Amino acid sequence: MRSEHWKGVCTMTKMLTTLRKGDGGKVIGIDAGKTATKRLYEMGFNTGASVKIIKNDSGPVIVSLNGNKMAVGRGLAGKIQLEATEKSAGCI
Repeated sequence: MRSEHWKGVCTMTKMLTTLRKGDGGKVIGIDAGKTATKRLYEMGFNTGASVKIIKNDSGPVIVSLNGNKMAVGRGLAGKIQLEATEKSAGCI
């Protein structure tokens, strides 16, 4: 995890599985092999895509990706790196 302050905005790099309901951010990368990366890109987890957590307790992570709800298994969700928004980054 990395935290940065830039032009008064605080961001932090987090994995999708570490965020809570209501948190969100933008996809900055996928830390996976070729096949898993291709699958996630095909699902819409492209660099810069907006993601908001709908459910992240047990089972798959339910997200809103560019306005569409989808379920992502915890294994794949743990490979998605996000630039978390101020609320998600835990900035003061």
